[in-house]
Amino acid sequence: MGYLVFLAGLAAAGAQAAQSAPPATSTGSSTVDEVVVKAEKPVQGDLQRGVISLQPSFFAKVRPSTAQDMMQWLPGFTFQDTRDVRGLEGSGGNVLIDGKPPTSKTDTLQSILRRIPAEQIARIDIISGGAPGIDMHGWPVIANVILKKDANDRKTVTVSNVVDMDGHDAPALSLNSTTKDDQRTVEVSLDAGEALVSPVLAEGPWTRLDGAGNVVFKADPRAVQMGPYATGSGAYDQALGGGRLRFNASARYYGTQYIEHDDLQSGGFSHTQTYQQGELGAAYEHPLGKQVTLETQVLERLTHYVADNDLNRPPEPSFLDKHQDETETVARATVRYKPDDHFSLEGAAEGAFNTAATRSRETLSGQALVLPDSNVNLREQRGDASVTSTWKPNAQLSMEAAIKVEQSTLTGRADAPVDRSFDYFKPRMVISWSPDKNSQIRLRVEHEADQIDFGYFVASSNFTTGEIIAGNTQIRPSQDWVSELVLERKFWATGDLSITLRHKDLIDQLDEAPFALAQGGGYVGIVANIGNGYQNDFSINLLVPLSPFGLNGATFKTILTWTDAEVTDPVTGLRRMPSELPGFQGEIHFAEDLPQWKLNLGFDAYGSARSTIYTPFGNQVQGAWGEFAPYAEYRPKSDWSVRLTAAGLPGLRQHQVIDTFTGLKGSSPLLYRDIEDFGTPDIVTLRVRRQFF
Repeated sequence: MGYLVFLAGLAAAGAQAAQSAPPATSTGSSTVDEVVVKAEKPVQGDLQRGVISLQPSFFAKVRPSTAQDMMQWLPGFTFQDTRDVRGLEGSGGNVLIDGKPPTSKTDTLQSILRRIPAEQIARIDIISGGAPGIDMHGWPVIANVILKKDANDRKTVTVSNVVDMDGHDAPALSLNSTTKDDQRTVEVSLDAGEALVSPVLAEGPWTRLDGAGNVVFKADPRAVQMGPYATGSGAYDQALGGGRLRFNASARYYGTQYIEHDDLQSGGFSHTQTYQQGELGAAYEHPLGKQVTLETQVLERLTHYVADNDLNRPPEPSFLDKHQDETETVARATVRYKPDDHFSLEGAAEGAFNTAATRSRETLSGQALVLPDSNVNLREQRGDASVTSTWKPNAQLSMEAAIKVEQSTLTGRADAPVDRSFDYFKPRMVISWSPDKNSQIRLRVEHEADQIDFGYFVASSNFTTGEIIAGNTQIRPSQDWVSELVLERKFWATGDLSITLRHKDLIDQLDEAPFALAQGGGYVGIVANIGNGYQNDFSINLLVPLSPFGLNGATFKTILTWTDAEVTDPVTGLRRMPSELPGFQGEIHFAEDLPQWKLNLGFDAYGSARSTIYTPFGNQVQGAWGEFAPYAEYRPKSDWSVRLTAAGLPGLRQHQVIDTFTGLKGSSPLLYRDIEDFGTPDIVTLRVRRQFF
């Protein structure tokens, strides 16, 4: 309660903050309207205009090296990366670059933003509640990174190495180049090295007891997850016929190995996977008069994935070998109409054709398993159509309404022919009201429908326990109706407090359920629709400049989310939280600039409350988890930076208890109980970045 009183006091103090002058906007047909600002002020605009423009001086206290570093410090904003879904609709994140989303899906927002030096950014606009002519891409708040007009050429070389306390190291090299003139832009990037996945919670005492409480074994696991990777991408953008034509190509490879040694005469776990993906795409945007713009986009993507899980632990060793190939072909057209600065209308249509061919082989205790849908070949035809209207009748009010229709058909072959169709109507309404220039209330109501993960159609195994999970070609996409209320208040010129209340009515939720085997009796797990439920979230997003407290170069930000949710367990019939959903998640960031020493010091901290993975044969209770990462960055010159980061929290361990029953939980005796206290090896990262302008 004291913490909430403190937040309320900050918001009240903000009422006395000076009002910023509203930005002037220029008219445009297809890109986000540029805001004319004065460079000497760190923040321009206000919530009534719907655009807050952050100048480079706003970020002086955190001294960012790249556009990605800036995302963490945007007021009232939580970064959302590109989403790996089929098709273009709903795949984009909540950041634009010069008013445009990335053309590529494989090249994520995070990787693109890391290539843009902070020195070449003119400003970042935060657009909330929707504005005429601005494509919000389904997000209530988006950030638009505006590059300097003279940012024609930029090249960046980054060398880094990650070392953990067990002696593993992972060097990496990143090369990025952008050449730009009035007619064309050429972008090339290459990232390669060894990936050390962190955190790996598999280091510490582990005891397995049988149903009578006798010790089956004791172990002190040591685990590492690492492997080579290489990603390359290129893009070419040119003025053509009064519009802009853009081509992009990318390819990536990941070869990850998870190796766990349990210090047993017979025991351990290895997981090996290789992931290869290639993409080609093109987009063309052309104005059709002063008020209408047409944009078309096509994309082709190929993916190949291989995984082997080899679990050699008593009492039931298991093995899974899985191969999956996917193709994706997408075409999309969007028409935007903006007659004035108060109203805009957008229509979009998209068609996609996808295929997936997956085969798997499973054994349990040395015996081959015959599981449902171990080999699956699928074809999917998807179609999306939408109409979005934005209306801003006055300075206080803005409304966005969208109607989306989605249709998909799945055909193919598993154990039996697959022929299924899904149709969804997905309306959305966002209303924003700004009683004054520093306050805004946003209300969102939307029907959301997820895509079916093709991986659920084929057999797999639990990464932690080795449990074999059958494939299921009969699942339906999960859905929800979401109602969201956001209260935002600006204070102290650069401070921001946003409070979010969100309720979801969950429909056709997916979780693991039991499946009776036709041969030999018994059950295995299967991903299935387990029914309906609800989820309530309460979130605080707070950015505080610490100069009023005597720390002139310091900034503090925190995002805290509390969650209450319930679904029905398919075995016990009892109400419970969804699997792996914690009741609390939070992050804290602090940075202080010391210009006399050309240093920036700070830390990032992350944590979550206890969560549980529910299976038909037992539950895996994962204790609270946290990470603390202090850093120091030295900038001898504007084009050089050296950053040292130490990740981990010495002495912190995650307590886990895994109960596994001989059959269905609640009606079968306990087979064994695992009691684990796993920690994370401390990791040190050294990054050296050189930029060429």
